[in-house]
Amino acid sequence: MKNNLKSLSHQLTDQINAQRGGGGKWPSHFDYTVDLENRRITLDARKKINKSGYRCLDSWGMALFHYVCNDQHQEIREIRFCINKNGSAREPNTEAFKRRVSFLSINNEEIDFRVIHNHRQIGLYSRKELFERPANEKIHTVLNKRGDDDRGERIEKDFQTFLFGKGLKTRTNDRLAILGEHFFLLKKKKYGVLREFPTGVFLDSVSKLNMIMPTEFVDIVTLNRRGYLSVIELKLDDVKLEVMSQLLDYALYFACYRKEILKLLGKYSEIRPKRKMIMCYVVNNRFHPRFDDVFRYYSTKNKSYSFRIFKVVLGDTCE
Repeated sequence: MKNNLKSLSHQLTDQINAQRGGGGKWPSHFDYTVDLENRRITLDARKKINKSGYRCLDSWGMALFHYVCNDQHQEIREIRFCINKNGSAREPNTEAFKRRVSFLSINNEEIDFRVIHNHRQIGLYSRKELFERPANEKIHTVLNKRGDDDRGERIEKDFQTFLFGKGLKTRTNDRLAILGEHFFLLKKKKYGVLREFPTGVFLDSVSKLNMIMPTEFVDIVTLNRRGYLSVIELKLDDVKLEVMSQLLDYALYFACYRKEILKLLGKYSEIRPKRKMIMCYVVNNRFHPRFDDVFRYYSTKNKSYSFRIFKVVLGDTCE
C-alpha cells in the first residue's frame, strides 16, 4: 500500500509540474509536490514573487487541493505554502497572503494550512486576531479624485467609467442594474458611487515607510438596492484564477476596517449603508474553468462573517 501511494504521488507530482505554463495551466513560478503518504500537497515558490505571485499561491493551492481530492479521489489534509526567497515576513504582500490563508484556515476547518517562510513556519491569525485589528493600524483618510482617463486596462477602465456615470450631471449608481438583481430598481434611490477606492494599511501613521498592507484601488464602492455597502471588482475577458484572492483581499480590508471606512465614505460621498453586512462582487463576462472549484473554499455562504462574496457573470443567458 505504501509503495502504491509513493508511486502515485510521484506520478501526480510529475504530471502537474509537466503542465506548468501560461494559458490557464499551473503557474510556472511554483514547484508542486503531492505526498499521499502524509496526505499533503506543497506549493513552493521557486524564486521571489510579486503581488500577483502571492495571489496565485493561495488560489492555485486550493485548485491543486480540489484536483487531487475530487478529480483524483485522493485524501489530502494539509496544504503547505513555501516562500523561502521573499525577504521579510513583514513585507506587505506577505502580510496580505498571511491574512488570506488565515481566513481559508478558519473557513475550511478540515484542512491544515501551513506557511513556511525562510524555512520557518509562520503562525496564522485566529478569527479574533484576523478581524479585530489593533487600534494603531491606520488606513487612508483622504480620497484623491480618479479621472476617467486614469491608466489601467482600457476595456475595463471604459466599462468602469460607464458604470460610474460619465456624462451624468449627478453620479448615481442606477447603471449598475447591468450587474444583476442586487442592483435592480436603483433609479429613485440616488445612492452615491465611488470609483478607485484605496485600500492600504499602515502602522501608527499613513506613510510608505509604515505600510503593513499594500495600497490598491477597488473599482467601485456603492450601495446595492437593499442598502448594503457593496465592493465591486470588474474584469472583462480576464480569466485569471487569482481574482478570487484579490476579492478576498478587498473583503477582509472592508470587514477589518469598516468603522474607519464608513467615516471616510461619510466625508467624501453620499454612501450611507443601512446594514452592517458588506457585499463583495467579482464581475466578469467569463471565468477561469477552475473558478467554481476554487470559489467553494472561499465561499461565505451560510457562514457568520461580516461580509459575503458573490460571482456575477455578465451576459449570462439561458434559452
